[in-house]
Amino acid sequence: MSRAAAVPVLREMDKADAFHWRVRVGNPGGAEGAITPAMAAKFTLTPNGTPKGMTYGVRQIVFFDFSVNFYSGRAGYAGSILCASTAINSTWCADSVGVATGAGFAAPALPFFSSPSIAIANGTSTGISLDDTPGGTERLVRANLVTNTRNYLELTTCKNLFITYAVAVLPDASHFVLAGFSWRHDFRSTFTWDANAKPTMNANGDANFISKLNRDEIIAQAKTDLLDRNDVEVKDVIGFKFNNSLMNCEMKDAAMAPLRTDQPKKDIAITQANYSITHSKDQLL
Repeated sequence: MSRAAAVPVLREMDKADAFHWRVRVGNPGGAEGAITPAMAAKFTLTPNGTPKGMTYGVRQIVFFDFSVNFYSGRAGYAGSILCASTAINSTWCADSVGVATGAGFAAPALPFFSSPSIAIANGTSTGISLDDTPGGTERLVRANLVTNTRNYLELTTCKNLFITYAVAVLPDASHFVLAGFSWRHDFRSTFTWDANAKPTMNANGDANFISKLNRDEIIAQAKTDLLDRNDVEVKDVIGFKFNNSLMNCEMKDAAMAPLRTDQPKKDIAITQANYSITHSKDQLL
Protein backbone atom coordinates (compact mmCIF):
# COMPACT_ATOMS: atom_id res chain seq x y z
CA MET A 1 0.00 0.00 0.00
CA SER A 2 1.31 3.42 -0.88
CA ARG A 3 2.17 6.00 1.74
CA ALA A 4 -0.71 8.20 0.61
CA ALA A 5 -3.25 5.37 0.73
CA ALA A 6 -2.28 4.59 4.30
CA VAL A 7 -3.53 7.95 5.55
CA PRO A 8 -6.98 8.20 7.18
CA VAL A 9 -9.51 10.79 6.19
CA LEU A 10 -9.59 13.68 8.63
CA ARG A 11 -13.36 14.01 8.89
CA GLU A 12 -13.59 16.87 11.30
CA MET A 13 -11.62 19.36 13.31
CA ASP A 14 -13.69 21.12 15.93
CA LYS A 15 -12.41 24.25 17.61
CA ALA A 16 -13.96 24.47 21.05
CA ASP A 17 -15.02 27.91 22.19
CA ALA A 18 -12.64 27.76 25.13
CA PHE A 19 -10.45 30.80 24.76
CA HIS A 20 -10.45 32.62 28.05
CA TRP A 21 -8.30 34.34 30.66
CA ARG A 22 -7.49 33.31 34.20
CA VAL A 23 -5.66 36.01 36.14
CA ARG A 24 -4.06 35.95 39.56
CA VAL A 25 -1.93 38.77 40.93
CA GLY A 26 -0.12 38.32 44.20
CA ASN A 27 1.21 40.95 46.59
CA PRO A 28 4.60 42.59 45.95
CA GLY A 29 6.28 40.83 48.85
CA GLY A 30 7.73 38.11 46.63
CA ALA A 31 4.46 36.67 45.32
CA GLU A 32 3.90 36.13 41.61
CA GLY A 33 1.16 36.80 39.09
CA ALA A 34 -0.06 34.20 36.59
CA ILE A 35 -1.77 34.99 33.29
CA THR A 36 -2.75 31.99 31.18
CA PRO A 37 -4.91 32.04 28.05
CA ALA A 38 -6.28 28.65 27.06
CA MET A 39 -6.92 26.75 23.82
CA ALA A 40 -8.99 23.60 23.47
CA ALA A 41 -9.49 21.50 20.34
CA LYS A 42 -10.77 18.12 19.17
CA PHE A 43 -9.69 16.09 16.16
CA THR A 44 -12.02 13.34 14.95
CA LEU A 45 -10.39 10.74 12.69
CA THR A 46 -11.95 7.89 10.72
CA PRO A 47 -9.35 5.50 9.21
CA ASN A 48 -10.38 3.59 6.10
CA GLY A 49 -8.34 0.66 4.81
CA THR A 50 -5.16 1.56 6.66
CA PRO A 51 -2.61 -1.17 7.41
CA LYS A 52 -2.25 -2.94 10.71
CA GLY A 53 0.02 -1.25 13.18
CA MET A 54 -0.82 2.38 12.38
CA THR A 55 -1.57 4.80 15.19
CA TYR A 56 -2.69 8.43 15.35
CA GLY A 57 -1.76 11.37 17.54
CA VAL A 58 -1.66 15.15 17.85
CA ARG A 59 1.51 17.24 17.78
CA GLN A 60 2.22 20.93 18.18
CA ILE A 61 5.02 23.26 17.17
CA VAL A 62 5.49 26.89 18.09
CA PHE A 63 7.10 29.85 16.36
CA PHE A 64 8.43 31.69 19.39
CA ASP A 65 8.48 35.44 18.76
CA PHE A 66 9.64 36.86 22.11
CA SER A 67 9.11 37.15 25.84
CA VAL A 68 10.00 40.33 27.78
CA ASN A 69 9.63 41.46 31.40
CA PHE A 70 10.61 45.00 32.35
CA TYR A 71 11.15 46.30 35.89
CA SER A 72 11.75 49.87 36.97
CA GLY A 73 12.55 51.67 40.21
CA ARG A 74 10.20 54.05 42.01
CA ALA A 75 12.68 56.93 41.56
CA GLY A 76 14.96 57.91 38.69
CA TYR A 77 18.13 56.79 40.44
CA ALA A 78 16.73 53.28 41.05
CA GLY A 79 17.41 52.06 37.48
CA SER A 80 15.71 49.21 35.67
CA ILE A 81 15.96 45.48 34.90
CA LEU A 82 15.21 43.86 31.54
CA CYS A 83 14.51 40.10 31.41
CA ALA A 84 14.14 38.78 27.88
CA SER A 85 14.30 35.74 25.64
CA THR A 86 17.20 35.84 23.16
CA ALA A 87 18.38 33.12 20.75
CA ILE A 88 15.02 31.33 20.55
CA ASN A 89 13.30 34.48 19.27
CA SER A 90 11.82 34.01 15.78
CA THR A 91 12.53 30.26 15.69
CA TRP A 92 10.41 27.11 15.47
CA CYS A 93 10.43 24.81 18.49
CA ALA A 94 8.71 21.56 19.35
CA ASP A 95 5.95 21.85 21.94
CA SER A 96 4.98 19.16 24.40
CA VAL A 97 3.53 19.17 27.90
CA GLY A 98 6.42 19.28 30.34
CA VAL A 99 6.77 18.14 33.92
CA ALA A 100 9.36 19.11 36.51
CA THR A 101 11.73 16.30 37.51
CA GLY A 102 14.77 15.92 39.71
CA ALA A 103 16.85 16.45 36.58
CA GLY A 104 14.88 19.58 35.69
CA PHE A 105 12.40 18.91 32.84
CA ALA A 106 10.76 15.98 31.08
CA ALA A 107 8.17 15.71 28.30
CA PRO A 108 6.71 12.19 28.59
CA ALA A 109 4.44 12.46 25.52
CA LEU A 110 7.15 13.41 23.01
CA PRO A 111 6.96 13.77 20.07
CA PHE A 112 3.23 14.28 20.71
CA PHE A 113 1.79 17.22 22.60
CA SER A 114 0.04 15.73 25.62
CA SER A 115 -0.65 12.01 25.09
CA PRO A 116 0.81 9.11 23.09
CA SER A 117 -0.62 8.07 19.74
CA ILE A 118 -3.53 5.62 19.72
CA ALA A 119 -4.77 2.86 17.44
CA ILE A 120 -8.07 3.47 15.66
CA ALA A 121 -9.88 0.60 13.98
CA ASN A 122 -10.77 1.01 10.31
CA GLY A 123 -14.25 2.36 9.80
CA THR A 124 -14.59 3.80 13.30
CA SER A 125 -14.41 7.45 14.37
CA THR A 126 -12.35 8.44 17.38
CA GLY A 127 -11.80 11.88 18.83
CA ILE A 128 -8.45 13.13 20.13
CA SER A 129 -8.77 16.17 22.39
CA LEU A 130 -6.16 18.51 23.81
CA ASP A 131 -5.86 21.85 25.52
CA ASP A 132 -3.01 24.27 26.07
CA THR A 133 -2.39 27.08 28.53
CA PRO A 134 0.75 28.95 27.48
CA GLY A 135 2.09 31.44 29.96
CA GLY A 136 3.47 31.25 33.45
CA THR A 137 4.32 33.26 36.52
CA GLU A 138 6.42 36.37 36.80
CA ARG A 139 8.16 37.97 39.76
CA LEU A 140 6.59 41.29 40.70
CA VAL A 141 9.65 42.73 42.46
CA ARG A 142 13.36 42.30 41.81
CA ALA A 143 16.52 43.68 43.42
CA ASN A 144 18.59 45.83 41.05
CA LEU A 145 22.23 44.75 41.44
CA VAL A 146 23.57 48.04 40.04
CA THR A 147 21.55 50.51 42.10
CA ASN A 148 20.91 48.19 45.09
CA THR A 149 17.23 49.18 45.13
CA ARG A 150 13.94 47.44 44.46
CA ASN A 151 12.61 47.45 40.90
CA TYR A 152 8.93 46.75 40.21
CA LEU A 153 7.34 44.92 37.29
CA GLU A 154 5.98 47.45 34.78
CA LEU A 155 5.54 45.33 31.67
CA THR A 156 5.29 41.66 30.76
CA THR A 157 4.68 40.71 27.14
CA CYS A 158 5.04 37.68 24.87
CA LYS A 159 3.98 36.63 21.39
CA ASN A 160 3.86 33.17 19.79
CA LEU A 161 2.34 31.35 16.81
CA PHE A 162 1.26 27.70 17.18
CA ILE A 163 0.41 24.98 14.67
CA THR A 164 -1.51 22.05 16.15
CA TYR A 165 -1.96 19.05 13.89
CA ALA A 166 -2.87 15.37 13.66
CA VAL A 167 -0.39 12.80 12.38
CA ALA A 168 -0.54 9.18 11.31
CA VAL A 169 2.28 7.00 12.62
CA LEU A 170 3.10 4.54 9.86
CA PRO A 171 4.28 0.96 10.46
CA ASP A 172 7.89 2.06 9.89
CA ALA A 173 7.45 4.58 12.77
CA SER A 174 7.61 7.61 10.45
CA HIS A 175 5.06 10.40 10.99
CA PHE A 176 2.73 11.58 8.23
CA VAL A 177 1.14 15.02 8.73
CA LEU A 178 -2.63 14.97 8.17
CA ALA A 179 -4.25 18.32 8.93
CA GLY A 180 -4.58 20.84 11.72
CA PHE A 181 -4.96 24.51 12.54
CA SER A 182 -2.96 27.57 13.53
CA TRP A 183 -3.54 29.87 16.47
CA ARG A 184 -1.75 32.79 18.09
CA HIS A 185 -0.99 33.71 21.66
CA ASP A 186 -0.36 37.44 22.20
CA PHE A 187 -0.14 39.00 25.61
CA ARG A 188 0.82 42.37 27.02
CA SER A 189 0.24 43.47 30.58
CA THR A 190 1.29 46.70 32.28
CA PHE A 191 1.45 47.37 36.01
CA THR A 192 1.05 50.57 37.99
CA TRP A 193 2.11 50.79 41.63
CA ASP A 194 0.55 52.96 44.32
CA ALA A 195 2.30 54.72 47.20
CA ASN A 196 2.02 51.56 49.30
CA ALA A 197 3.73 49.42 46.62
CA LYS A 198 0.50 47.67 45.67
CA PRO A 199 0.15 46.79 41.96
CA THR A 200 -2.74 47.31 39.57
CA MET A 201 -2.56 45.24 36.40
CA ASN A 202 -3.93 46.18 32.99
CA ALA A 203 -3.94 43.02 30.86
CA ASN A 204 -4.43 42.99 27.09
CA GLY A 205 -4.14 39.98 24.84
CA ASP A 206 -5.74 36.80 23.70
CA ALA A 207 -5.34 33.31 22.31
CA ASN A 208 -6.91 33.44 18.86
CA PHE A 209 -7.79 30.77 16.32
CA ILE A 210 -6.36 31.68 12.90
CA SER A 211 -7.37 29.00 10.37
CA LYS A 212 -7.69 25.34 9.56
CA LEU A 213 -4.75 23.96 7.60
CA ASN A 214 -4.46 20.98 5.30
CA ARG A 215 -1.27 18.93 5.00
CA ASP A 216 0.24 21.05 2.23
CA GLU A 217 -0.53 24.30 4.05
CA ILE A 218 1.10 23.07 7.25
CA ILE A 219 4.25 22.00 5.41
CA ALA A 220 4.39 25.36 3.59
CA GLN A 221 4.05 27.38 6.81
CA ALA A 222 6.21 25.31 9.15
CA LYS A 223 9.63 25.39 7.57
CA THR A 224 11.25 23.05 10.09
CA ASP A 225 12.10 19.37 10.25
CA LEU A 226 10.55 19.30 13.73
CA LEU A 227 7.20 19.00 11.97
CA ASP A 228 7.33 15.24 11.33
CA ARG A 229 10.50 14.00 13.01
CA ASN A 230 9.86 11.00 15.25
CA ASP A 231 13.08 11.52 17.23
CA VAL A 232 12.29 14.90 18.79
CA GLU A 233 14.11 15.28 22.11
CA VAL A 234 13.50 17.29 25.26
CA LYS A 235 16.20 19.76 24.17
CA ASP A 236 14.00 20.63 21.16
CA VAL A 237 10.97 21.56 23.28
CA ILE A 238 10.16 25.21 23.94
CA GLY A 239 9.48 24.52 27.62
CA PHE A 240 13.00 23.21 28.12
CA LYS A 241 14.75 25.77 25.91
CA PHE A 242 13.10 28.72 27.63
CA ASN A 243 12.86 27.54 31.23
CA ASN A 244 16.31 25.95 31.42
CA SER A 245 17.98 29.22 30.41
CA LEU A 246 15.62 31.26 32.57
CA MET A 247 16.31 29.18 35.69
CA ASN A 248 20.07 29.23 35.13
CA CYS A 249 19.94 33.02 34.78
CA GLU A 250 17.86 33.27 37.95
CA MET A 251 20.31 31.14 39.93
CA LYS A 252 23.25 33.27 38.80
CA ASP A 253 21.27 36.42 39.53
CA ALA A 254 20.45 35.25 43.06
CA ALA A 255 24.09 34.39 43.76
CA MET A 256 25.43 37.82 42.80
CA ALA A 257 25.99 40.62 45.30
CA PRO A 258 24.96 44.18 44.40
CA LEU A 259 27.64 46.65 43.38
CA ARG A 260 29.29 48.53 46.21
CA THR A 261 28.75 52.27 46.36
CA ASP A 262 32.39 52.87 45.35
CA GLN A 263 32.14 50.71 42.19
CA PRO A 264 31.34 52.15 38.73
CA LYS A 265 27.65 51.82 37.92
CA LYS A 266 28.02 49.64 34.83
CA ASP A 267 25.26 47.39 33.49
CA ILE A 268 25.30 43.81 34.75
CA ALA A 269 24.19 41.29 32.12
CA ILE A 270 23.49 37.68 33.10
CA THR A 271 23.13 35.55 29.98
CA GLN A 272 22.38 31.97 29.05
CA ALA A 273 21.70 30.33 25.69
CA ASN A 274 18.12 31.58 25.34
CA TYR A 275 17.59 34.18 28.05
CA SER A 276 19.19 37.22 29.64
CA ILE A 277 18.71 39.42 32.72
CA THR A 278 20.23 42.91 32.52
CA HIS A 279 20.50 45.28 35.49
CA SER A 280 21.11 48.96 34.79
CA LYS A 281 21.18 52.38 36.45
CA ASP A 282 19.38 53.63 33.32
CA GLN A 283 15.94 52.96 31.83
CA LEU A 284 16.43 50.03 29.43
CA LEU A 285 13.02 50.50 27.79
